[in-house]
Amino acid sequence: MANFRNQQLQTARVYKFPKSSRLLKRSQFQKVSRHGKRLFCHMCCIHYLAYNKVTSPKLGITVTKKFGNAVTRNKFKRKVRDIFRHHSHILDPTLQLNIRPILKHDQIKYTELESDILKGFNQLKIDRH
Repeated sequence: MANFRNQQLQTARVYKFPKSSRLLKRSQFQKVSRHGKRLFCHMCCIHYLAYNKVTSPKLGITVTKKFGNAVTRNKFKRKVRDIFRHHSHILDPTLQLNIRPILKHDQIKYTELESDILKGFNQLKIDRH
């Protein structure tokens, strides 16, 4: 029983999204968008910048009011954060990312968004090497 509990705790730690994995300040977002590169996917645009002082990939999400009301914007952000948490291990640890939606979607399906972002992540791996 204790072994199973330890295994659950180890699994839970992998999927956390602490502050150290986020872009928090306006200057961080601006640095990524001004000095980084862009990768366009079907549903979103990924701005990325390799920054050597970072030890784990960082994520920022920008969603404007054009996308929809607050509920729609927050749903999009929750989906992107969840995808990042589950797949950040495939990214280069020096990357800083800012993801923003391209299309106005009221009902973006999680699986479609996940496959779109994963294609972008795989493209990032190819571009970085």
